[in-house]
Amino acid sequence: MLAKVIRENQRDWPDLVPYVVFCYKATEHSATGYCPFFIFTERQPLWNVDLLLPETQAEESTLPDYAAKVTERLAVASRVFRENLKKQQRPLASGIIENQDHEPFPRGI
Repeated sequence: MLAKVIRENQRDWPDLVPYVVFCYKATEHSATGYCPFFIFTERQPLWNVDLLLPETQAEESTLPDYAAKVTERLAVASRVFRENLKKQQRPLASGIIENQDHEPFPRGI
């Protein structure tokens, strides 16, 4: 990603690293189905455009209700995360098992 945004003289890359890292963390990963930002913070990242758009009305709730909802959403996210990881691991494991019968290198003379 960094290679796509730096200038030809490549002297501005240190200034761009935080932006590239944020974009990476805000991108959904196929292994989990979630972006890392959501997994670690339990909320979607805010982009510049989010600051320009009018705010939506937040639902009011008590602290215990809010905590219960967050816990429930994290449990669902955790379950989906584990299911997606298992789906990603199956093809890898089957490929390893299939390749066990083959010699890694040809025999020498």
